[in-house]
Amino acid sequence: MAPLYSWIINKIRNARYSVGNTPGLATRLYTFGGIYEGPYQNAKHDRTPLVFIMYCDNKYCHGINTNYLDRSELAWFGRNIYMIHKYQQAIDGRTFYNFLKQQKISIVKKAYRVYHTNLFNGKLVSAGITDMDKLCYNTRNPFINELNRKIAPSGLPTSPVNKVAYSSTELSDRIIEAQNSRPIQQQTIKPSVFGKAPWMK
Repeated sequence: MAPLYSWIINKIRNARYSVGNTPGLATRLYTFGGIYEGPYQNAKHDRTPLVFIMYCDNKYCHGINTNYLDRSELAWFGRNIYMIHKYQQAIDGRTFYNFLKQQKISIVKKAYRVYHTNLFNGKLVSAGITDMDKLCYNTRNPFINELNRKIAPSGLPTSPVNKVAYSSTELSDRIIEAQNSRPIQQQTIKPSVFGKAPWMK
């Protein structure tokens, strides 16, 4: 039964990622909340970005390239992804962007990037805040491997975890605060070069 299950999963993966730069085929889209890793054809600095997807359409992908974060920022980012995943918080790209700006603006300033969707050949390496853990590819990235271990169903405890940054109520309050914040002011993206996510003012 296991070989059949693996074959089905691989078929799904191939169907999701075989569409890309091939002429005449639609551009692949990436899911908000997932973390994707892969080569970017138009790279200037980072040829293999590791991106937490904030928004994606058939032209542009907005996301946080975690390769630009330092160790403490990575730890903070991973901890909050874990908490959102664990407590199944309802959150969208705009709310998450506001949440980052309010709680850890350095992540937005250092790592928010916009990519041409058809030039990014990313593969899902972490489900992040989604439920797509069965579709993830393996990676050697220690941050991703540790995050995947924590958010795996067997790694999500049913009782409160010791030494966690936020309780479920505190996290909910912060997310509600982000949802009610004022419209986002554009700071790191040049509209003449890149398209804007629909929630950016």
